[in-house]
Amino acid sequence: GGALDLGFAVGLVVSDRPDKTFPTVDRINDKYGLNIQKKAVNAELYPRGKNGRGITDEESEVMYQLFEEGGFAVKVCLGYMQILRGKVMEELGWNPDMTNPLEAKIINTHPGILPATKDTHGSDTSQRVLDLRLSHTAHTVHVVAPGVDEGPKLYEHLVPVKDDDTAETLFGRVQIAEKAAMPLIISAFLRQQKLFKEGKL
Repeated sequence: GGALDLGFAVGLVVSDRPDKTFPTVDRINDKYGLNIQKKAVNAELYPRGKNGRGITDEESEVMYQLFEEGGFAVKVCLGYMQILRGKVMEELGWNPDMTNPLEAKIINTHPGILPATKDTHGSDTSQRVLDLRLSHTAHTVHVVAPGVDEGPKLYEHLVPVKDDDTAETLFGRVQIAEKAAMPLIISAFLRQQKLFKEGKL
């Protein structure tokens, strides 16, 4: 059958690991005749010094300008391990003055159940689930807030833990759920965001 129209298109990929990310974008562009733009924003280009895990003010400003110039309705963190701060967080992320998560413009995908697995990533997230002896984990999507994995949850897809699971097998099943769900989640978020702006939610 034909392609499913989800009502949105990817216009830009910003990556802190362009060597890993951009070859995939190039393959997608070539295969489907697309023109997804690419931009590297990382510590190599904008040294962080003693800024720790958080991006620098310069990185934040560059990212904010890229997003504003592109007019993108939502920004999605997929495998982005840096802590957003500065202008991009202040203008686009969740803050306590907001009354609805749909007011934020950045969402993050997390491979675990929150808050039990916050500030973990990859198979380490699944290992924490196993260490805590939880009956299930989840693929979770939340809006980005100043605290790591602390923004309001939007979607949570439960993934049962099997008796013979390892961190790798459990993480693999979470990734399957994530890949299947994310296009639909982005589409739903955009539709709900539009309705919220129109006062219909």
